[in-house]
Amino acid sequence: MREIRFKGFSVTDKKWVHGKVIEKDGAYWILEKAIGMYSERKANNVYDGLGGRFRFELHHVYKESLGQYIGIKDKNGVEIYEGDVIKFHTGDICEVVFTGGSFEMISRVGKNKGKYFVFPRNKDIDELSEVIGNIFENPELLEQAE
Repeated sequence: MREIRFKGFSVTDKKWVHGKVIEKDGAYWILEKAIGMYSERKANNVYDGLGGRFRFELHHVYKESLGQYIGIKDKNGVEIYEGDVIKFHTGDICEVVFTGGSFEMISRVGKNKGKYFVFPRNKDIDELSEVIGNIFENPELLEQAE
């Protein structure tokens, strides 16, 4: 069973955060759990649990940056998320999308431009792809396709 997790780009911290998505009044947030040793001070976001103390952090994120983890890593061990831009083994530059009930890649640049690829299950994806950016921070990777 794959882990259901999202990433989003923090409005205030200007960094990627990972966790669960919360939407409230049109704003989007990532609830991130961090595990480690924290001060004994009882802050409202620090909890005692099995294996030590942990805290939750709530990050306001840009809606356009949200992407779900697809449960697969690339050839460098990088987790692949919806909205990532991937260089596929065919040389095509693809965008990871969720369509028709599954995660797929649509070729934006290359000989297969406009075609969809289902993530292969008969071969390890780490041999076939590399994350080279995402549509939020690197839209220029797909602009050459237009």
